[in-house]
Amino acid sequence: MSFDNPKVVVVGAGAMGGLFGGLMAEQGLDVTLVDAWTEHVNAIAARGIKIVGVGGDRAIKVKATTDPSIVRAADVVLFQCKAFANRAAAQGIKHVFSGKTVAISFQNGLGNEAALADVLGEANVMGGLTAQAGLVEAPGVVRNFGDLPTYIGEMKGGVSPRATAIAAAFSRHGLPTAASADIRRDKWKKLLGNVALGAISAVTDMRSFEIMRVPELQAIVFRTVDEAAAVAKVEGVALDVAEAREVLMK
Repeated sequence: MSFDNPKVVVVGAGAMGGLFGGLMAEQGLDVTLVDAWTEHVNAIAARGIKIVGVGGDRAIKVKATTDPSIVRAADVVLFQCKAFANRAAAQGIKHVFSGKTVAISFQNGLGNEAALADVLGEANVMGGLTAQAGLVEAPGVVRNFGDLPTYIGEMKGGVSPRATAIAAAFSRHGLPTAASADIRRDKWKKLLGNVALGAISAVTDMRSFEIMRVPELQAIVFRTVDEAAAVAKVEGVALDVAEAREVLMK
């Protein structure tokens, strides 16, 4: 097995999974999309996945299925399904994990890698995060909002040869990716923003910069960041709260 030109399977091919898979298939990687949404998969199988927005509107031919059992081989499996589906999704694709196959969770929040490791084995699971954003506009149609960086890394820390090789392969094939020396800390840093702004945005229907302009809401955001950072510290992850506050203010 080589990660220079990996066979990639994307489990959960909605907004982000469809975007990632489409971008890499466009640049020549062997990609298979797996998703439970039949109408979406049928549209992709018939016409390719259509990516609109940043990079221009185009249809990209890529394999797609609702049945993971027909996938026969993979070097890298990206998990981009909903977190509650992780265990079932991992069981469905477990048959391709032989040798050095790697699973990478690109899901927000914590605990996804552990859930996958329970099924696939801890040594086969890596963490990932991205600044990219996507939206499914219709079956088979995904909007790309930016060309932003993506990161992968070992959950135990350090930059491994496989993380470096996979990141380089993704970067060569349309998904700019870097190997992180501390992906666990990186995921916690992203979580601070999600925890601080997500619920308030949902309740107020305000965007992040609008929330931070209201003193009372800003105070709630900062208290939430402080609490999340304290939890991270107990978990052995040191976060710079001042830095987090500065980022939120931008």
